[in-house]
Amino acid sequence: MTLSSHGQGSGDMSVRVLIVEDEAPDRAYHAAAVRDVVPQAEIVESETLSDTLRALDGPPFELALVDLNLRGNRRAGERIVRAMRQLGETAIVVISGLDVDTYRPLMFEYDVWDYFEKPVDSGSLRMVVARSLRRHDAEMARARGPIVVDDLVWHPERVAPPTWRGEPVRLSQTEQKLLVQLVRAPDRLVRRETLYDCFERWDRDPRLLRASLGTAMYQIRKAFMRIDPAFDRIDAVGSVGYLWRSG
Repeated sequence: MTLSSHGQGSGDMSVRVLIVEDEAPDRAYHAAAVRDVVPQAEIVESETLSDTLRALDGPPFELALVDLNLRGNRRAGERIVRAMRQLGETAIVVISGLDVDTYRPLMFEYDVWDYFEKPVDSGSLRMVVARSLRRHDAEMARARGPIVVDDLVWHPERVAPPTWRGEPVRLSQTEQKLLVQLVRAPDRLVRRETLYDCFERWDRDPRLLRASLGTAMYQIRKAFMRIDPAFDRIDAVGSVGYLWRSG
């Protein structure tokens, strides 16, 4: 078993941080930087893909520091990042010995907040930990409040549809789930893999999911265009995903 957790006591564990790293000295180095910024943090350390995926089944993490190459498996970190992004609750920072110029574009596709090539100095590491936790807190605060984007106003926690220019937008429950993924992060790509989780989990055939997503996005656009024929806020980004383009 390679998963370990330590903190200052359950009453002080207001922040959970996941450190995914197969080298013990690097795990200790990263944990020390986290404690310098958030002494009360609960830190969960993992050095394998399987243990990390099990850890993601538990309470959410505010921050994850992730190495891409775990025990020679260069795809392990990518799988972990993809799994965390689908959960959508964690600020992800990659710290890896793999070439930054090669892997940074891929990581940014997965909405990784930053990518550092080892070795990273302790000052920079503390700075990115502090910055990521502040940004995470701000995004979570926005997620709990009403959504106001362009002419869209929505209180997702209420049993009421979103409104566009004061008129209700009639959407199915699945279409509402998809829309909230887009409008929570305007002008940021939401990958297809994240949007697929809005559909019933019994239907996991990739071809059916792709077709269902395309149909649902068409219906969402159509619902907005009944109110505003010039509506053009939802963009497909190649075969990668969709985004809400703010005006």
